[in-house]
Amino acid sequence: MDDLLLLARQRQELSDPAAAQRALVRFDLLELLDDLIRCYSAQARQRSIRLSLSPDPASHSVAIEARSEQLLRLFTNLLLNAIRYSPSGGQVAIEVSTSARQITVLVIDQGPGIPSDAQEQVFERFWRSSDQGGHSGLGLAIARSIARSHGGELSLLSGEPGRCTLQVLWPQPPPIS
Repeated sequence: MDDLLLLARQRQELSDPAAAQRALVRFDLLELLDDLIRCYSAQARQRSIRLSLSPDPASHSVAIEARSEQLLRLFTNLLLNAIRYSPSGGQVAIEVSTSARQITVLVIDQGPGIPSDAQEQVFERFWRSSDQGGHSGLGLAIARSIARSHGGELSLLSGEPGRCTLQVLWPQPPPIS
């Protein structure tokens, strides 16, 4: 039920960007991602899945503006999906890069892939592949909705078996004056 309420709020924010803009907070994206990896490392270790983040947060930082609880939800959904679908002994990598206009985050797993005819459907509410078991089919729909409500985008770059890559594009925050 919470997932459905979150999607409804996201739709409302998309229709009123000025209200959504007032709640943005600036923080370090690499620090958030590093915290998420530490939080879910025990779950990944149970399946012998290696988690990595590059660049290393100790040597770099990436400023981002977002509603922090929503950004946390977006990347939690992506990381948990990657862990869930990666094979035992696999790896989940999160790669962050920046340009003058945007922040790019890639979440790469070694799971079974997504068939080409379903690659856009994975972002629809309640869509589930036959092997998703008891999951609601809302995780990627929520993640995409959060990205879009912040002026960003979530897309599937590669869905082939053994290397599934999701890409989050996020606008660069304005410089602090």
